[in-house]
Amino acid sequence: MQYFIAPSTNLRPIQTFFYLKTEVHIFLTHLNHPHMTTAFNRFATQGNQFVAQLANELDMPQNQAHAMRILRSVLHGIRNRVTPAASTHLMAQLPMAVKAIYVDGWDAGFPQKRVFDYEDFIDEVYRTCGYSRNQTLVRKAEVENSVIAVFRVLKKNVSDGEYADVMSYMPVSLRLTLIDYMMEGESFIH
Repeated sequence: MQYFIAPSTNLRPIQTFFYLKTEVHIFLTHLNHPHMTTAFNRFATQGNQFVAQLANELDMPQNQAHAMRILRSVLHGIRNRVTPAASTHLMAQLPMAVKAIYVDGWDAGFPQKRVFDYEDFIDEVYRTCGYSRNQTLVRKAEVENSVIAVFRVLKKNVSDGEYADVMSYMPVSLRLTLIDYMMEGESFIH
């Protein structure tokens, strides 16, 4: 059962907030349903499958904590660049647990960032992952590969139209980099 349906019109931030609040209320109303435990298990399973798919894309199937950290950072980077209406359309196609990651700490009234550079996006993901500059375990190149992996997983899990819409908000240099890797179709983790 899908609880979240994207609105068909562009909404202002306050309208989006009330729309999301209504969707959460509908979801919480279902908590009293006797089969809700089963639904929560299904939500958790779908979320875990999404994270496992990303961990496999990263060639780190045993390190789902890293995959979750990267997923959160990239989703927040996307969220900070697309309009609230575009966010609701994207979330409509994500598993419930991934939607929760997407909206965690979100202020829909916060103006979207316009970043025109691939490096700015990568730097933001690097910072929000919780890595400090002196950590030698994570090189910036690994973060770049991880960002590309998240976009590859998103491409597999959302419609082509929605993926194209999200990409239209991304820096041109990021789009070109992603196109190059998507066309390769092979593992790109070094």
